[in-house]
Order: sequence, then structure tokens, then C-alpha cells
Amino acid sequence: MTNGKKVLIVSWSFYPDHAMGAHRAGKLCKYLPLYEWQPMVLTVKEKYYQVTDPSLLTQLPSDIRIKRTSCFSESGVRTGVKKILCLLSRLRGKEVANLSEITFKSKMARKLWLEIPEAGWWLFAAVRSGVKMARGCDVVWATSPVAGNLVVAAIIARLSGKPLVIDLRDPWRIEGGNLYPTPIHNFVDLLFEKRVFKSADAIIAVTPRIAEMYLSK
Repeated sequence: MTNGKKVLIVSWSFYPDHAMGAHRAGKLCKYLPLYEWQPMVLTVKEKYYQVTDPSLLTQLPSDIRIKRTSCFSESGVRTGVKKILCLLSRLRGKEVANLSEITFKSKMARKLWLEIPEAGWWLFAAVRSGVKMARGCDVVWATSPVAGNLVVAAIIARLSGKPLVIDLRDPWRIEGGNLYPTPIHNFVDLLFEKRVFKSADAIIAVTPRIAEMYLSK
């Protein structure tokens, strides 16, 4: 592998995952060394992928550094919260036979709980490992969808002081395609989009239409 400049690629999906985002990041890793760029990858452990193809790993440089982190799972966090609520109930003198008796009574609470994207659960582990990796790189790169990749990369770039490049295969928000369960979700999504784009040092759009959409804003 070349000893040229280094780029940290932040992507939830990566080989052997068979999702489209994995191919975008994987092909970049395959060809970047030809242009004297050394890729380093921050992703999640393979157990979080639904469909995998181990043969995809053969496309990567043999000595590429890939950091696969753990990730909070919705079911695991849900169980942990229920255990805390169960303990609090018992401290108040209310006996709870099992965790299944603990429910989120508020409709709003249920919506807020169920609509946290995967990258949101990955955020803490990704930033912790990513900042250390980024300090040895020249630039941080992330592709979207999923937009959570860009949020994670923006935080890593900010904390490490490295330039941020975001890659848009689709717009962050697609008219008629973004369905938010609550106004809070919509507000947070708008806030993240604004902050990430403001912090980016370069933005790559895969089509002229996407580029024109953001240039007109």
C-alpha cells in the first residue's frame, strides 16, 4: 500500500455488507491507493449486517486498516431502561413480576423511542474510536445515505481538527420521502443537516441535480 496521504472513511455499511453504501465505500478503498491515498475504515462489526458476502473482502487492499466497533442495539437499550424502571417501581413499593409489565405509556415516548436510526446507536462508539484514527489521517470522508454517517463523521472531524468531505448519493431530505413520526424528529433532522453541511470542507454530489439542489439553497 502507498505511503501517501491517509483518509478516514466513516461508513456504517462496509464489506462484507451487501448494502449499496458498502459498495460505495468499498470501491473507494479499492482504487484510492492507485492515486497515492491510503484508506482507513471505521465501521461496525459484521454481526450487525443483515446480508453479507465474504467474497467482497477480496477486493480490498490486503493491509487495509479496518476498525469494527460495537454498537448499542435498540433491544439492548430498551431492556436496560426497563430494568431501571423496574427497580424504581420496586423502590416505590410497587412489585413488578417481569420486565414485560414495563411499558412506555406515552404515545410520544413510544414514537421517540422507536425512530432512532441505526447510526444514532453507533454514535458514541464511533466517535470514541474515530477521533483516535482521524488524528493520524489527512481528511475524514463519509457517504450518505445513511445521513447518520455524515453526522458521525462531522463530529469526528470537528474533534480531531481534520477536514471533512461528505459524499451525497441522494439528497439528505427527499421531498415526500422523509416521514417523521413527530415534529421533534423533523426539527432534529433539519438541525443536523444544517450543521453538517456548514462544517463540511467539500461536498461531493453524484448527480448535477443534487448539486444544483444544494447550490440553490
